[in-house]
Amino acid sequence: MRWTPKKTPLEQKVAARLRAASKFYRFLWEIRDELFADGFEEVLLESYQPRGQEPCPPALLAMVLLLQRYDGLSDADAVDAAENDRRWQLVLGTLERETAPFGQGSLVRFRTRMIAQDLDKKLVDRTVELAKKSGAFGWKKLRVALDSSPLHGAGRVEDTWNLIGRAMAKVVHAVSVMLQLEEADVIEQAKLSVLSASSFKAALDIDWTSKEEQDLALQKLLAQVSRLETWIERRAQQQAEQPPLKDALELLDRVVGQDLDPEPPDGKPHIADAVAPDRVISIGDPQMRHGRKSKSKRFDGYKRHIGIAHGFVIATAVEPANVPEYVPAHRLLARASQHGEIQQLDIDRGYLPSPAVHALHRAGVTVRSRAWRTARDDGLFSKDDFRIDRGLRQVSSQTSMHNLCPT
Repeated sequence: MRWTPKKTPLEQKVAARLRAASKFYRFLWEIRDELFADGFEEVLLESYQPRGQEPCPPALLAMVLLLQRYDGLSDADAVDAAENDRRWQLVLGTLERETAPFGQGSLVRFRTRMIAQDLDKKLVDRTVELAKKSGAFGWKKLRVALDSSPLHGAGRVEDTWNLIGRAMAKVVHAVSVMLQLEEADVIEQAKLSVLSASSFKAALDIDWTSKEEQDLALQKLLAQVSRLETWIERRAQQQAEQPPLKDALELLDRVVGQDLDPEPPDGKPHIADAVAPDRVISIGDPQMRHGRKSKSKRFDGYKRHIGIAHGFVIATAVEPANVPEYVPAHRLLARASQHGEIQQLDIDRGYLPSPAVHALHRAGVTVRSRAWRTARDDGLFSKDDFRIDRGLRQVSSQTSMHNLCPT
């Protein structure tokens, strides 16, 4: 289903009344035909066949994604904006319509298809190229800003016991598929009692406030892991070298080893006091990690990184939450530089260790970032050693309050 909006007299009137702060909406309205020309709409049609009582054209949904990211809206809020924001209605060609032409489910399905085929990147690239061509956003010299934000994972975060139990269940499922057996038969033959109860902890049936009983339960759980691995060696050794069983076994081995004390004092398995640096925290989403918004606030999932220039997101990256900010910086900057020469870079301190940032600085690019608060041991002074009074235009020593440099 093609998208064929027309620039009606009502649209012309609404567009003419837009203020300067809304120039991005006018820009999208002006280029909406050209954006999906050159066969791009055909590619979208091939990748996504909408269904429902009133199918929504893929090109329209692509335009919704651009509006949604610009305004930072959720799928539910995007539906609301399409019904109540005249700027959205102008761009989408729905000024005379009272309801949104799409639903939340349509956005989820379409976004998934776009990402799977890298069409989201092509959409952004085409939008940026048309913005540069318009001359309205000044692309000769780029002022690029990099930023990151938490992206909470969808997988369930669990403790050691449940992680091991779910990893065992994943192995059982994989081997049952490859050997064409019922999972219950595998559980019975391998004598995996922890997988036959309503929950893994219920199967262990201990006083969870007792450290001694926890240690005994851990030994019981690990013994069943060993029985499962032995059963696979006997019944599915060849299949164990192939996905998905190979991947499931590697995940089980990792979650078993990551929380155990490598040097227990009594030689028996114990859960370590420290947390493994790259600890798997979810079987449903093994790439999730613990991360921090600050020293006191933790989150579980990923960090999303964006590069922005002239109000456009021109580079993106997603990393596990425990990966430092500077790791994807070179990819973000390489993508940003495809759109123009970087003249100034605004970044948080987390990006400073990146060699790509250092290379830009050596090349003469202005890099702006908040200075580190560290004690000086070289006899020089830091900003914290002074009191700055902007009203009096004075900089004074914090200790003597002596006027050092009045201007």
